[in-house]
Parts: sequence; structure tokens; C-alpha cells
Amino acid sequence: MTEAVPPEVRPVHNQEILCQVMGEEMLLYPIEGKAIHVLNRTALAIWELCDGEHSAGQIEQEIRERFVMSDSQSDIATDVRDTLRQLIEKALVHIAVGKSV
Repeated sequence: MTEAVPPEVRPVHNQEILCQVMGEEMLLYPIEGKAIHVLNRTALAIWELCDGEHSAGQIEQEIRERFVMSDSQSDIATDVRDTLRQLIEKALVHIAVGKSV
């Protein structure tokens, strides 16, 4: 999946991922894989909101409220979409099916 994540989709954690908190970061270990993924504080906040209840647009809004960033530091919308896209591509989250938008 290389296209942008639409704001109405509702990402949810892959249930076959083991998680370990390490300070302000989280390590994710896919049960069937050999890769280890490290989430920084912002990516961790996005991961936590991937509960199947929050849409990508709602996740973006929540990140805007949690993190104070000047416009020159970051394009939050792009960062959230890119992080969600990477989580989906790595099969760490998937799109919830049957959720109303």
C-alpha cells in the first residue's frame, strides 16, 4: 500500500504483535517475523489510537492536541498519514472491517 491513508479508515492493531515499552519508546515484535520495530513517542501515540474506533482523521486531530509543534517543525497531517501507511505496510495494523465511518 503506497497510496495515502484516507482520513475515514479506522486502523486497528494486528493481534499477532508483541509489545514492550522501553521508556518513551515501544518495541513491536511480529510473532511470525524476525523484524523488531521501534516506535518513538509520536509513533507510539499514533499506535495507541489504532483501536478500530478512531479514524485516521481523528488520530491526526488527537496528535495535534497532544503534541505542540510549530508549523515550521512538522506537517502533522503528512507525518500521521506516513506513519499509518508504514504501520499498515509492515502489517503492524490493518484497516478495521465493518466499522461505520
